[in-house]
Amino acid sequence: MQVYKRDIVRKIVSSVNVPYLEHLLSVTEVYALEEMLHSTLAVRCGGKPRKYPDGTAAYTRAGVPISVLEAQEARKSKDVYFVHPVKRDPADPARLWISGAES
Repeated sequence: MQVYKRDIVRKIVSSVNVPYLEHLLSVTEVYALEEMLHSTLAVRCGGKPRKYPDGTAAYTRAGVPISVLEAQEARKSKDVYFVHPVKRDPADPARLWISGAES
């Protein structure tokens, strides 16, 4: 998850070669390219990466998706403001719970 200040967003938007970026996006096979692209552009425009709060580490990982129980535990922590990964399936129980479709 990435959060940007308004000034960085303005710099990113004004510095991007839109036709070239659109070309790159049309030929890439990288899944979820925005996860790398946005942060790369922000750093290029002067953004300073920061580490996530310590409590976040237990709920972010590569591979096995977050379970409903893990999402519920994460919600109780004041330091956790996102979990990753959540299965990219609209019927996934964790995704449904997070979206409020199931409580």
